[in-house]
Amino acid sequence: MQIRKGLVLAVLFIPCCYLLADEWVKEDAWNHKGWFSSINYLEAAEESHADQAYEDAADYYEKVFETSILAPNKAKALFEKGRNFELAGMPYSAFESYRELVTRYSNAAYYDSALVRIVEIGDAFEKAKSTLFSNNYEKAIEVYTTILTLAPYSKHAPLVALKAARLHAGGTGRPKAIRLYRRIIKEYKNSQNEVEISYLNLGKILESKSRRSDGDVEVAKQGQDLMMTFMVKYPESQFFEEGKALKTIFDNRVAMYDYKIGLFYTWDAHKNKSVARRYLYAVLLNYPDSPAAVEAEKLLSLIDVNYKATEIEMVARQQDPMELPLDEKFVPSRTALEKAKDPSTWEPETFRINHPERTDKWLTPVPSAKKKGVEDEKKK
Repeated sequence: MQIRKGLVLAVLFIPCCYLLADEWVKEDAWNHKGWFSSINYLEAAEESHADQAYEDAADYYEKVFETSILAPNKAKALFEKGRNFELAGMPYSAFESYRELVTRYSNAAYYDSALVRIVEIGDAFEKAKSTLFSNNYEKAIEVYTTILTLAPYSKHAPLVALKAARLHAGGTGRPKAIRLYRRIIKEYKNSQNEVEISYLNLGKILESKSRRSDGDVEVAKQGQDLMMTFMVKYPESQFFEEGKALKTIFDNRVAMYDYKIGLFYTWDAHKNKSVARRYLYAVLLNYPDSPAAVEAEKLLSLIDVNYKATEIEMVARQQDPMELPLDEKFVPSRTALEKAKDPSTWEPETFRINHPERTDKWLTPVPSAKKKGVEDEKKK
């Protein structure tokens, strides 16, 4: 009978807990009893809020938080404190209150509401112009970073990461922007819109970087691979044509780099006809529509009269341009260590022991200690 009554009470108690989750639970600790006054912090906070004295209300809610001993009341006090700071025109103080709530009470009823408020405060900082006395962009990045640190897999995280990356890219934090874009692509695959935009924005950063770099073709190759991956994965994307245009830019830069290498090996000081043809043919085969292909064709006609026939034969055989039949075989130089590891360079061992004397004098095996001991006993 007692067990049945206990179960009935438990069943009734659990719904009551959910009903009271958003309500205050009365606590005597809120009554501050001194010599001259007795203040109920909760009543004072609500009265100040009703009188639109929002900053005073936020201070009283801080007292409620400090004196409360119940986690639900503490979480709600922090939320109300932040809400009143927002109404008082103090968004950063509100953000600090919400951040404390998210940090300390991840299971509280106000957790998701606090995350929403943090995101909206970050958006407000992002839209506001930075001044001499207030760098709102840095504040926006700080607010967004809080979401990515404390709630990295919340529903707000992908869009917040995208906003933070844009702010970094617009300033001097391009390495941080690149890391964030790569993080979105890797960790938030289900957020397709954010992932597609991240591919495109990352491609734009690499395009700018390859344009400014002095002959660094590796950045352009990274952009090539990135845009090719984007086009394969998202052929129906609304940004497909823009991604295709970026890939064409990267292709043209790689093609021009190969053409310049081929041109380099036509100069008298570095003349190597076979190497020059190798790079020029690579331009014609891999990037036939690039501006570099036109220049490569002109140069090939000067150093190889029969380049047209060679090209037709190569296409028919479907060979890689690096495996073309050349007048002279290009062998890259190797280090001493690489040569030593190559078995083809090893010579047969010719070392022999040639001793004019008998070898049994100095190659006689040494008797074991056990055998020697037996012989000594026989002598005795």
